[in-house]
Amino acid sequence: MYERERGSLCVLYYHQYNAIAHSNERKGRKNTPMSQRLYERETVFTIPREQSRAAALSLRLHIQEFPNLFPLQELLQAGSLLEAFALQDRWRLSTDSEENIADISLVGGEQSNYYRDEDYRMFCALAPFVDTSQGECYIELENSEGARWQYYFRNGKCYNRPGRIIYDDLPVFAMREEKE
Repeated sequence: MYERERGSLCVLYYHQYNAIAHSNERKGRKNTPMSQRLYERETVFTIPREQSRAAALSLRLHIQEFPNLFPLQELLQAGSLLEAFALQDRWRLSTDSEENIADISLVGGEQSNYYRDEDYRMFCALAPFVDTSQGECYIELENSEGARWQYYFRNGKCYNRPGRIIYDDLPVFAMREEKE
């Protein structure tokens, strides 16, 4: 279910943090997660109302993979995806007039390596329920150091798609296409 590229920033940050944590552990220092500010750039994200309960169930089934995002006992009681997301302070869902999940917004902008990895796992758990029939669905983010990436949804899967700047006459930001 988790499709992660070897060169993705997520993997790079994870390995950098582990190397620092291991070094600090040997020296008897306390480890603290590296953090930076995170900004939402653009979002196209929809989950149909009929899929909300199944998506909430998927979150409950995968709770061990993102323990810092949701309180465990309360998540187990949540009946819908809206109820589940109301339990945490990092992401908020918005609905349309037909009660479909029409948007997701980042509200907790502090990012540590733990959260970035857990965000990705959470979106992988939700990916089978994201409606991609109307075109691309993604959540594009940027950190305070200027790195950009997308959680990109296609065919029931979530991809962590890193971005890059292409210089021609004018700098253009582009996402690398995923191969299926």
